Amino acid sequence: MAKTRKKNAQPPTSGPVRGETQARPRPTSPGSNRGTIRNTGRNVRRRATRQRRSLWLLIGGILLALLAVIGIFIYVGQQNQAPGASGPTDPEVLKAVTSIDPATLSTVGDGGVQPFLKATQNKPPILTGANGKPKIFYSGAEFCPYCAGERWALVVALSRFGTFSALPQTTSAAEDSPPSLSTVSFYSSKYQSNYIDLDTVEQFTNKRSGNFYEPLQTPTSEQQQLINTYNGPPYIDKQYAGGFPFVDIANQYLAIGPSFNVEVISNLSQKQIAEKLSDSSSDVSKSILGVANTFTAAICKATNNQPASVCKADPIPALQQALPEAQGSDQLAMSQAPEALFPRRED
Repeated sequence: MAKTRKKNAQPPTSGPVRGETQARPRPTSPGSNRGTIRNTGRNVRRRATRQRRSLWLLIGGILLALLAVIGIFIYVGQQNQAPGASGPTDPEVLKAVTSIDPATLSTVGDGGVQPFLKATQNKPPILTGANGKPKIFYSGAEFCPYCAGERWALVVALSRFGTFSALPQTTSAAEDSPPSLSTVSFYSSKYQSNYIDLDTVEQFTNKRSGNFYEPLQTPTSEQQQLINTYNGPPYIDKQYAGGFPFVDIANQYLAIGPSFNVEVISNLSQKQIAEKLSDSSSDVSKSILGVANTFTAAICKATNNQPASVCKADPIPALQQALPEAQGSDQLAMSQAPEALFPRRED
């Protein structure tokens, strides 16, 4: 239905309506503008309120955007971080572990640790890297508590031949026994040496996916060949073949399984472990540094006792004399498997 124009409605126009006289403005009294002024004041306040509300909304939006950007950076950082790792090792801890006082190492000696290295059979040639330097190969997994202990000793020993510039911190898996040992990971680590090459593979993280630990690194064909050749019979029982941890020192000496009782580092943080390494009388120091000294003696054999500042210092020459002799083809190096040894299988 069409709308009906109101009786007194005026047609829109910008000037006087034709045929009518333009109305003259009526004189006003001084107080007649008060209502207009009050209305104008209310409008100004309303506009100010709306402007303040808009400003707060703008600020809130900016803050939300900043939080979103920060969240993205945190997520990206976590994706780039080594799996299982909780960040880089504290620089003070890294310095303490990689620069043990030689006097402390000398005092500890073998630390009372039982002999753990095995000599390879048939005297194979020294395993070398691309630059011809003796190669040290490690195979382990972040979940493995025995690897957690082994890495501490290896880091101490390797630091006498080179420098770690990156070494992420991590823990062993919480559900294993002993659980959650503070340690480092060789995954994403950086090491440089003038005397040796370091080749490592961390095959699994410390996180479970169902009944298995999540895979981390797959051994290369060369690494797998070393594992197949030396991390099994006749050096270790078949049921433990490919287990963790495994250390091959230039194909001359092998460390298969735990080298010391890792329960000595239970309930200790990285910092506490590093602090105890400076005390030659502590069980932590005797265990880790004792194994590190034996590793050092074996590595010195592969480097022809270079550097002399390390290989000629006490107690290395005496420990070299105690290293096992290479075995002939008619002699087996197999000994009873360590009671605690993680097999290669994930389950």
